[in-house]
Amino acid sequence: MRIANYEIVRYHGHTIDGEEIRYLRGLEFADFLGMFLRKAHLSAFFFIQIGAHNGVSNDHLHDSVLKFNLPGILVEPQPQVFAELQRNYSNCSAVTLENVAVADREGETTFYTINPELTFLQYANQIASLNRDHTRRMIEHHLAHEAAPEIVREFKARGLSADTCIVDQTVRSTTFASLMTKHSVPRYELLQIDAEGYDYQILKTAGIERYKPSLINYEHEHLNESDREASWRYLKSLGYRLFTHDIGDTAAFLLS
Repeated sequence: MRIANYEIVRYHGHTIDGEEIRYLRGLEFADFLGMFLRKAHLSAFFFIQIGAHNGVSNDHLHDSVLKFNLPGILVEPQPQVFAELQRNYSNCSAVTLENVAVADREGETTFYTINPELTFLQYANQIASLNRDHTRRMIEHHLAHEAAPEIVREFKARGLSADTCIVDQTVRSTTFASLMTKHSVPRYELLQIDAEGYDYQILKTAGIERYKPSLINYEHEHLNESDREASWRYLKSLGYRLFTHDIGDTAAFLLS
């Protein structure tokens, strides 16, 4: 199948309740988003991004937000990373930035991130999470399979372990519903979640039944099997079409 000069291939993917969720290749999600936006009613468009990090690294939305001047809310809990996010969106007046974690309660919560004193590892701080075990596993995986040799040598030379790389950081927290109320959001069309294993918990509280966003994208890679399948069943029950892409993302969309 060809769309806009892209050769689109749907490979066999996951199966849920006897129905296949195909894996899409030949089209980057950012390009899929571009086609989606060209058909959307941008005058009423609004997006929510949970886990925006610095707004650039491995970010599906950044270029489209700037190109179309999209209004929306970007959420990032890590204070030091939030400062980068502010700089990267300093010329975009349409967006609102929130230095907060979307969690199950108002107030404060504990976030587990890489010790800021370990400057040689700060490039990997996207693995910060509300779950300490997840952060530890991701550090171990990164050092074993992805990190450059000089990073591994530095890690070993300092006598570090994955646990000693982690610090507990107290950050502000809010619920998804409170975030919507605070900003008087009547509707949103796009939901992007990258919450390092917490994606399904956010998805369940994002008011999908009420808001019915046209497009949802989230990271299923770090969900356990039960939550991953539950997330697919939940979206399918609401009429969404699903496909997976990249290393471990799920996109869900409604046909108009």
